[in-house]
Amino acid sequence: MKKVLISVIIPIYNRCDSLYKTIESVINQKYTNLEIILVDDGSTDGSLDLCNKYACQDSRIKVFHKMNGGVSSARNYGLTKATGEYVSFIDAGDYIKPHLYSDLESYFGMDMINFSFYVSNCDKKENEVYTSFEQIKKFDKLFVTDTILPCLLNLKDNEYNMSLNYSVLNLYKKSIIDNFSLKYDETLKKWEDRKFIIAYIDQCDNGVLVNKCYYVYDCDPNNVHLSSLYYPEIVFETVKNISEREMHFKNRYDFNTDYYNNYIANVFLNLFVEVATQETNDVAYEFISENLDTSLLIRIFSKYSPLDNRSKRIKSLINDRKVYNLIDELKKYNSSKNKVSVKNKIIGKLSAIKHRLK
Repeated sequence: MKKVLISVIIPIYNRCDSLYKTIESVINQKYTNLEIILVDDGSTDGSLDLCNKYACQDSRIKVFHKMNGGVSSARNYGLTKATGEYVSFIDAGDYIKPHLYSDLESYFGMDMINFSFYVSNCDKKENEVYTSFEQIKKFDKLFVTDTILPCLLNLKDNEYNMSLNYSVLNLYKKSIIDNFSLKYDETLKKWEDRKFIIAYIDQCDNGVLVNKCYYVYDCDPNNVHLSSLYYPEIVFETVKNISEREMHFKNRYDFNTDYYNNYIANVFLNLFVEVATQETNDVAYEFISENLDTSLLIRIFSKYSPLDNRSKRIKSLINDRKVYNLIDELKKYNSSKNKVSVKNKIIGKLSAIKHRLK
C-alpha cells in the first residue's frame, strides 16, 4: 500500500547558521515519503546555497527562491508548490524529532493532526516541555464548534489553547486548504498563525490532539523568526484582525462577555506597553491615540474591569483620552518591580514562545 505523501514547507530567511539542523531533522525522519519544500525568502547570507547543496544530496528536496515578503508570503508560496496529501510547516532554525510523522501515521485520514512541543534553552537542553492536555483526544465537528473555536476566538480559556495556537504544530489536509482557498494573511506580521488555524479548523469535520512533544522551538536569541520582531504597526493590525474576526463569527458567538472584553483589553494594554517603551513619545502618542479612537477599543475598554490599581489608573486615562499621561503610566507599568502587571500576565497566557521577545 502506497504511503501518504507529506509536503514539508520550510520558509527561510537568513538562517544559514542554523538551517542545517532543520533540514537534517526532516531528511532523517523515519517516515520517508516526504516532499521537502525549501522556500528561500530573499536570503542574503548563503542560505540559498545551503538549500541547493542539500537538494543535490536528497531528491525529495525542492528549492524555491523568491523576493523577501515575510513568513506568510513564504508559506503561501510553498502551498502553491505542495503536492502532498498533508502539509507540515517547520520554521527555519527549529527542528523535529525523528519519529514525528511515523508516530502520527495511524491518524492519517483525519482532517487535522495536532501535537505538542519542546522549548530548547540557551544550553540547547530540551528541558522545558509544553503539553496542553493529559491524553490523546479525538474530536468531531461538534467539539470544534463548542470548544476549539471559542477557545481560539478568546471567548474562553481551556487546556487546548496552547497546542492549537501555532501553525507548526499541525498536519493539514491539502484538499481542505485548496477547496476553501485558505492562505496566510500577508498583511499581518503577528497573529497570522491563529488567523489561518481558525479558518482551517472551521472547515474540519474531525481531528486529533496528540499529547506528545515532537517539535523543538529554538530559544537561541540569535534565532529570531520571521514573524517575531516587534514593530509599532502591530497595534493597527491587531485592531483590524480582531474586528474582522468578530464580524465573521458574530452570528455564531457572543463577543460581548466579561471574559472576552477583559482578555482583549489585556492584549491591547500589553501592546500599548510595547509601543510606549520602545518608541519616542511622539510616535507612541500617534499610534495609541489613533487606536483608542476605534470603535473596537472604545467598546472593549468601556467594559474592562481591571483588578489592580495601576490597571484602574490606565483605564481611567484611556477613557479620558489622556494619551501622554497614558504613555507615562505604561512606562511605569512596565518597569515596576511588581510582577502582576498586565504585560507579564498576557505573555504567560499567550505562550511560552514569547520568551523570544524578551
